[in-house]
Amino acid sequence: MDQNFKRLEQLQREIQDQLQTQMQEQLAKIQTIHDEKKMLESQRNMMTQLTQLLAGGIDNGKGPWPILGRIMRNHSILRFLLH
Repeated sequence: MDQNFKRLEQLQREIQDQLQTQMQEQLAKIQTIHDEKKMLESQRNMMTQLTQLLAGGIDNGKGPWPILGRIMRNHSILRFLLH
């Protein structure tokens, strides 16, 4: 009886370890997906700003500098967040 109880405890620990490992793997995948989404969103925003710069930033009489300044600030923030 004592041996059966010890074996049962051992199996319980093994199952708990396996579940914990699986949960950690799932959390890592979720974090990777979240990070990829944030990066894609940032890239989309940068592309939008570049498109605005190319489409209308030069023709409005002010030149590209205000828009370009915002792009550079956002790019600096992005580099900070990625490192």
